Order: sequence, then structure tokens, then C-alpha cells
Amino acid sequence: MHSVDRYCEWLARQFFAPGLEPADLAQEARIGVWKARRDFDPSRGDWEHFAMLAAKRSVIAAVRAATRGKHGVLSRARSYHEPIGDEDGSTLADCLAAPVDIAFEYEQRERVRGLFGRLSGLEADVVRNRIAGDDYPRISAELKVDEKAVDNALQRVRCKAQAILDSYDRLAA
Repeated sequence: MHSVDRYCEWLARQFFAPGLEPADLAQEARIGVWKARRDFDPSRGDWEHFAMLAAKRSVIAAVRAATRGKHGVLSRARSYHEPIGDEDGSTLADCLAAPVDIAFEYEQRERVRGLFGRLSGLEADVVRNRIAGDDYPRISAELKVDEKAVDNALQRVRCKAQAILDSYDRLAA
């Protein structure tokens, strides 16, 4: 058996596969020999020759698997917590939102879309200007309406927004 073990060590040094060291390949060869024990039939030949052939086939299979490229994406993958090269040391985890946050933002956008679909032209214009930071006198001047019309439009928008929020709450319950 010592000659088979030496053969496994020698065989491991004859092959190369990225990500596999000779010790890994020697272990693959030994696994091949171990599996060969169950398939060996003494009436068909010599054990040592059979074991060496099984070891070689096992190493070749390991090298093919390692060089296949099937797991290339994983081999080149970077850690989620590895710095991404910025001076501040931020990681990918710092830059990406959590899935829950993404879902929440999507839900919020859908609510706003639902609200804007129910607004009149004046109401929508008033909301856009208010979001932009304009005050009542500026909105009034830009839209050429009284300040009271701006205030009334915003009151109607608040009522419609509350009705939409209430409908979502009823659906969620």
C-alpha cells in the first residue's frame, strides 16, 4: 500500500489546478483509491495497478472540475464586507440598501403614484411646487391663483392622501 500512497503524492505534483494545492490533489487521489476498494475484483487483475488507475482518474476529475469555470463567479467574488476601494473604507454592505428598505421604498412610491393619479391639475401643481420648497405666496404667484386656493388645494391633497393610507392599512389588516 505504501507504493500506492507514494504514487498519490507523486501524482499530485504532476497536475495543477487553480485553487487546488498538491495536498488537495493527493487527497483526491487517496479518495479515488478508497472508492476503488469497493469496485476491485481480484479475478480481473492486480490491485496496485487498479488503485493507481483509480487515483489518476480521481485527480483528473478534480482538475477538470476546478478548471471548468462553473464556479468561476464564486472564485472571483468579493466579500460583501470587503472595502470597495473608497478612501472612507466603505463596503458593499454600506452602499446597498437592505431588501426590506427597497420593498418599503417601492411601496411608498406606489402610494405616491396612487395619490397623484387622484389629484386635479391644480392640486398636482401645488404639491410639486410645495415639494420643491416653495411657500404659499410663491406658489400663488407662479400658478396665478389666490393663496387661499393654494391652501385649499393642499387641504384636499392631505384628505386624499389620508384616504389612500387608510385603504392600504385596511388591505394590510
